[in-house]
Amino acid sequence: MKRLHVVAILAMLAASFQLLVNCSKPLESIDGQSQTPGVIVRVDTIVLTDTVIQTDTVVNTDTIIQTDTVVDVDTVYIELPDSCASQTQCARLNCYRKEIVWMFENPEGQFHLTFTARLDKDQPPQTLLVKINDQSYEWTPVDARVLEVDTRLSADASVVIKPENPQAFGHAIDICVTLTAR
Repeated sequence: MKRLHVVAILAMLAASFQLLVNCSKPLESIDGQSQTPGVIVRVDTIVLTDTVIQTDTVVNTDTIIQTDTVVDVDTVYIELPDSCASQTQCARLNCYRKEIVWMFENPEGQFHLTFTARLDKDQPPQTLLVKINDQSYEWTPVDARVLEVDTRLSADASVVIKPENPQAFGHAIDICVTLTAR
């Protein structure tokens, strides 16, 4: 605003100087006699340049951090009524379901576990950590849709599946496990 006042004052000074210069008679001599020829042509040229540059910079920073974390753990209890039985269970991993936990009510013994995955067509590579009791396996369903494991399970075994890196938004992995006693 101060700059605007300074520019206005300078414009008024320039206009008054121009008026003063135009009102004088430049062809007058010192002795007061006019040296003008018979024809008087009067030309007034006023050039007034007014340039006002006003810069208003308003920076409004409004930072909102909203953390809304929902962790959905799918825990399924699976009872095997017969030592020769085969049981299949399925679950889904996605951006809000961070892990799958299957808890079996099985007797101690040798078992064959078959994990199968169904992926989206444009599924990015995702490495899953499959933990069966105390043993861990890395599985990349994009490379191999099936993971087969023959292992000895303790009574009431548990299987935990979770991604090693965060799940891509909009993509899900449907995983099924078939547990067969040997």
